[in-house]
Amino acid sequence: MTSSDVKTFDRRNRFKIMAEILTLCRRNLIQKTRIMYLCNLSYDQLQRYIDFLTHMGLLEAVTKSGRKYYQTTKRGIEFLEIFSKLEKFFLKNMEY
Repeated sequence: MTSSDVKTFDRRNRFKIMAEILTLCRRNLIQKTRIMYLCNLSYDQLQRYIDFLTHMGLLEAVTKSGRKYYQTTKRGIEFLEIFSKLEKFFLKNMEY
C-alpha cells in the first residue's frame, strides 16, 4: 500500500466554515446553538465566526419573540456565490 492509497481527511479551512454558517443561515432564521451543533464548532469558535461575519456584513442578528436569530445578508449570499465558483474552479483544476 502506498501513501497515495491512504485516504486522508481534509480539515475545513476558515472560508469553508464561514460558508457552512452562511449556508445554514440563508435558508431560515437560526439560533446560535443550532449553528454550533450543525457546524460542529465549540462555543468560542462559533462566537469568533459570528463576530467576524456580522462585522463584515455577511450575517445579521435578528430578534424575534425575545430570542436572537441569525440570517445571511445579501452580501453574505454574494460571498457564497463567489466561494462556490472558487471551489468549483479549484476542484476542476485539481483533476490532472
